[in-house]
Amino acid sequence: YVLASGQSNCRGRYPGSPTFSAASRVKVWDNENPLGTNGTAWVDPVEGSNPFNPDGSSSMPLWFCHRLSQEVRDDVRLVIVARDGSDISYWNPTTGTVFQEIEDVYAATGAPAADIFIWHQGETGETPDNTQYKTKWLAMRNALWTAGIIKNQAPCIVGGLQGVRIGGANDLYLQQLATENAGVYYADSSGLEDGGDGLHFAGPALYTFGYFRYWQQYRNHIGAPARKAGALRLTL
Repeated sequence: YVLASGQSNCRGRYPGSPTFSAASRVKVWDNENPLGTNGTAWVDPVEGSNPFNPDGSSSMPLWFCHRLSQEVRDDVRLVIVARDGSDISYWNPTTGTVFQEIEDVYAATGAPAADIFIWHQGETGETPDNTQYKTKWLAMRNALWTAGIIKNQAPCIVGGLQGVRIGGANDLYLQQLATENAGVYYADSSGLEDGGDGLHFAGPALYTFGYFRYWQQYRNHIGAPARKAGALRLTL
C-alpha cells in the first residue's frame, strides 16, 4: 500500500507518458481530487478518471507504484490525495483540510497502514524565511503515524521541485528533511523537462520522476526488495 500526497505535480498537470494500462498490477482508490468524494472502490488506473487529474495528465505516483509492482512481482494499491496550489498549512494535522481529506479517504479504503509515503509539495508558500516548513512537514508525518495511516517508520520519499522553484527555500528544506531524518529520502528533480510554465513537470518527466528517480531512492535506501515468484519484470 502506497499513500501519495502533495499538490499539482503530485496530481499531474500535463499528459504524455505510457498508457496507464501498462500499470497492470496497480489498483488505485477512486476518490476525487481535490477535496471531492472519498471513493468507494479499488479500480484500474485510467487517464482522466479518479483519482487522477480529469485532463488526462501523467501521474508520478502511479509510475512509482508500477515500478514497485514490477520489482517485487506483487500487486500494489495506491491512494492519492492531492490539492493544487496549496501551502503546507493545508496538511496541518489539526486544521488542515487536505490532512482531513487524507484521514477520510484512507478510512474509506479500509486498508491497513500504508507501507510507503510519497510526497510532492512546495511550489506554493515558498518564501526565503519559511523556516517552519520542515517542522510542519514532520508534524504531518508524525500525525500520519499516530493515526495509523502510514506505518511507523514507513519510508517517506520527497521530490525536488521544478522550474523557478529549484534551488528555492522549500526545495532546500526537502533535501534537508532527507539528510536530517532517518527514513526520509530525496528524489532529485534536476534536468527533468518543464511543462512550459516554470512550475510543472511535463508528462514524460513525471514518468521518469516516478519510475526511475523516486524508485531509485526507495531502492538505494531500503535495499533490494524481496520478490514473489512470477514472470520476469518487463521494462517500458
